[in-house]
Amino acid sequence: MTEAFDISFDDLPQDIPLFPLPRVILLPRVQLPLNIFEPRYLSMVDDAMSSHKLIGMIQPQSDTSELPLCKIGGVGRIVSYSETDDGRYLITLKGVCRFTLPDAPVETINGYLQGRPDWQPFVDDFTADTMTDICRDTMVGSLHAYFDQITTVTTATTNKTVISAMPRCRLMCAAPREYHHQARRGRQGSVRVLV
Repeated sequence: MTEAFDISFDDLPQDIPLFPLPRVILLPRVQLPLNIFEPRYLSMVDDAMSSHKLIGMIQPQSDTSELPLCKIGGVGRIVSYSETDDGRYLITLKGVCRFTLPDAPVETINGYLQGRPDWQPFVDDFTADTMTDICRDTMVGSLHAYFDQITTVTTATTNKTVISAMPRCRLMCAAPREYHHQARRGRQGSVRVLV
């Protein structure tokens, strides 16, 4: 589904700032909150906000690799931005498209990396994902059924049904956002989820 501020494949820029972050990936249409505090990355966000609002997320290679960065990353558009009293930026990126990085990035005068991505291998990231929209309703229904049938424990002191924390943690990673809120409140006031 296309939203009002989404960009098209043809609008992708030739160069993007790169934010190397270990163990982080950014996929299309996924939101990634970031806490920015290093001066070079504060400058990167300033530069992105004054132009196309795009930042490329990419993982650094291991210490033994000759290349400093992995070959594939994901670019995201800044969809949320706020400043803190202690000089940090809290931003949220929304994934737009994956990219390959065929050439080594260059360091800007502000100290962050900039690269020239190849977008072409991932042009399909802009194709509507109708299968996910169809399967989403089925997944939500399955989660509701699972929570209804999950093994529960009744505490003697409160006489309330509690879902154990371990299955909840696993399910919350996969559950849609609206189910998180419903699970926290407790379905129909009868279930309380332990944190």
